[in-house]
Amino acid sequence: MRKNVWFKSNARDIYIFFALCVFISSAALIYRHETGPGLSYSSVFYCPAKKDDVLSVQAQPPRPSYNDADMHVSVAAAKRTAAQAVHRSLAKVSGVAVLLYIVYLLLFLRKGKKTSSLFMKTDGKNYSKDPLTGLLDRSALYGSVSETIRLYPERCHAVFMMDLDNFKKVNDTFGHLKGDTVLRSVAEHILSSVEKGDIVGRIGGDEFIVLARNVAGRTEAESKAKTLQKAVSGMEDVTVSIGIALYPYDGAVFEELYDHADIAMYRAKDKGRDRCEFYCGGR
Repeated sequence: MRKNVWFKSNARDIYIFFALCVFISSAALIYRHETGPGLSYSSVFYCPAKKDDVLSVQAQPPRPSYNDADMHVSVAAAKRTAAQAVHRSLAKVSGVAVLLYIVYLLLFLRKGKKTSSLFMKTDGKNYSKDPLTGLLDRSALYGSVSETIRLYPERCHAVFMMDLDNFKKVNDTFGHLKGDTVLRSVAEHILSSVEKGDIVGRIGGDEFIVLARNVAGRTEAESKAKTLQKAVSGMEDVTVSIGIALYPYDGAVFEELYDHADIAMYRAKDKGRDRCEFYCGGR
């Protein structure tokens, strides 16, 4: 079962966000409860004008009856008014805090997208990527292939070591910028030719590795290799030689499969290039 890596890596921020939401909701409910439907005229504290202030006396409305009960209501209203002021301030501060935190989350997620461009997720794990092609790099290939073998030890997997033919001529003739363009195009063609769940990486230079998971045997592995060969050799300027090693027959760990596929690849080059060869016990 795949794990939600994004949720785990951002759990703290998600929890803080929901805590702020709960805090503001609680503040709003308390504020509504404290304020109630409103205050009546009779509950407002009445303070008469001085005797010698004629204009003030004339400006006052008719003086209501004033007793201890009115005083009690007035004190309660004053407390309620103070509570309203506190809650209004609290709500404003909370609102500003939430807005700032939302801005932070947006910036964080945007930064996370840029950071994640250097990683590829395989089987719920993040692996580093080759900056030129976007494929898995050497260390990530090691981890990803090893993880696949650990998870599916009873199944057959095929490792394809792919090396471009005459790529040096492309660099020498057209320059390294053209060479980089060719490498990126090769990576795209390889990705378009593999099945979901297969692992694709670049180990440096003009060498690529593909792990085809759960193959039925040599026949299916050869068919997949020819599909890859056709996809790359159909491009301009380059062809590809492919060496094939099968797990568990040609190796039980990534290092063995890598070495044996590499041996088979050089055999393909020795036999004329632009072809596929299986590992045959070092022969």
